[in-house]
Amino acid sequence: VAAAESADARTAALESLHHTSAPVLIAGLTTMIGFAALLINEIPATSELGAFCVFGVASITVITLTGVPAALSLLPLREAGGSGRALYSAQPRFARAVRASMAAALGRLGRFQIRHARAVLAFWGVVAIAAVSFVPQIVVDTDFITYFLKDSDVRRDFEAVNRLLTGAVPIYVVMQGDREGTFREPEALRAVERVQRRLEALPGVKSVISAVDLVKLARQALERGDPLQARIPDTRAEAAELVFLIPKEKLRAFATSNHSSANLVLRTDQLGSAALRGLEDAIRSELAAETLPAGIHADVTGSSIRINRGADGIAGNQIGQLAITIA
Repeated sequence: VAAAESADARTAALESLHHTSAPVLIAGLTTMIGFAALLINEIPATSELGAFCVFGVASITVITLTGVPAALSLLPLREAGGSGRALYSAQPRFARAVRASMAAALGRLGRFQIRHARAVLAFWGVVAIAAVSFVPQIVVDTDFITYFLKDSDVRRDFEAVNRLLTGAVPIYVVMQGDREGTFREPEALRAVERVQRRLEALPGVKSVISAVDLVKLARQALERGDPLQARIPDTRAEAAELVFLIPKEKLRAFATSNHSSANLVLRTDQLGSAALRGLEDAIRSELAAETLPAGIHADVTGSSIRINRGADGIAGNQIGQLAITIA
């Protein structure tokens, strides 16, 4: 329309910019705000995605408001050959009809809302209150295995491992000392054993394995298989000797090479981030209740824990992201 009614290309470009600058700015800014809400996410990849998208949308908005009008002003306004026919033809009849009907419908809607402003505000106020009242019932729970069909091989194999073995989901409780050889000390090994016993009693825990099990098994073997000798040695020298007797490939999963840290491998059949989150909280409570020797501290980790934290973080941050976008 601007091309058909303008004397030259520069005037047509300026007229087009005048009519489109506001909606382009609104679309660009709202899109940037939506992606900027991802910046509060604790997952680096998601935050970086938000930052790159904000930069990209900002660049496109600037180019649309500057480069596109500049390029349009350089285009010929009318076709070569002196035909006089406008370069941009008018809209077809169907497009004009759709445009007119949409404008009429939006006009009627706007007039209705103005005439019944209090009723409209009251209605959406009730809807908002009802929505807010249901917020406390929302439970953040991500269960990746349910993404697969019940008769899929992945789902059946996972359930078989849970049913026949000792739990398909591993969780690691890492106990770190402040020096090399910490877990060659009988006192440190007894602390691992106490923590292991606490964790084994938690609901949902199928088994807990640690370096202590290997040390006790090695001592029993040296004492001709006597079950009563399957215990932690009383002296550091004996404990160190047993630790060094254990094959490295067996011990590697439960202790570092210099024995400064120990790893308890906990297996559970709990599924879903909500259940694992509850189990993690229970593990941390048991660790806090146990008095560890000086210089030793414990933490909970593992791929399942990290994945669930990430998934729950994305879901939990949606409230903050939505609030930022609305504001």
